[in-house]
Amino acid sequence: MVNDKLSLEKYIELAQKENKALYEVMLADNAKEMDTAPIALEAKMQEMLQVMQESIAFGLTGVKSRSGLTGGSAKALAEAMAKPKYQSLLGPVAQDALVYALAVSEANAAMGRIVAAPTAGASGVLPGVLFALKKHRNLSNIDLQKGLIVAGNIGMVIASRASLSGAMGGCQAECGSAGAMAAGAAVSMLGGTPEQVGHAVAIVLKNML
Repeated sequence: MVNDKLSLEKYIELAQKENKALYEVMLADNAKEMDTAPIALEAKMQEMLQVMQESIAFGLTGVKSRSGLTGGSAKALAEAMAKPKYQSLLGPVAQDALVYALAVSEANAAMGRIVAAPTAGASGVLPGVLFALKKHRNLSNIDLQKGLIVAGNIGMVIASRASLSGAMGGCQAECGSAGAMAAGAAVSMLGGTPEQVGHAVAIVLKNML
């Protein structure tokens, strides 16, 4: 696929044709294009997941940005959620995803180490979803690794066909793309078909227009 626009549809069709999970097809293609072993890419995914987890923990300490104008909200929200009388319209998965996403954003603002997923400005969305699902759906790090492979390839497809730059495409290019990546990863990790992953990506992007 070098020098060609990447296609999520082609990935889905290939997965269906070979009766494989979407992440398997994507991992094999990535390894071929990068001339490396799949196991090396899987190890890289685990490194990224570790950084994501550490950035969540750092953000939940209540860190402030260098200017002092932002920060502390993730910790405050987590503490509020722990109170007996706390009420929310969201379910526990969405609540934790929100807290984790905010924590990573605040870690980024405080110059902490994050994974640009796909950008620094949108770095909280994907880890928020991944680790909330890990907590509430008993997923393993291997499950998250597979989800991250799917998410990364969705991001590459968007980058190939549109833009991940907020300066060029506005907030949809960053947080919209991150939301699509997270949705596709979530559906894949929870046993959705390749076609369902594609629909999840499309639905998020449509609603972020």
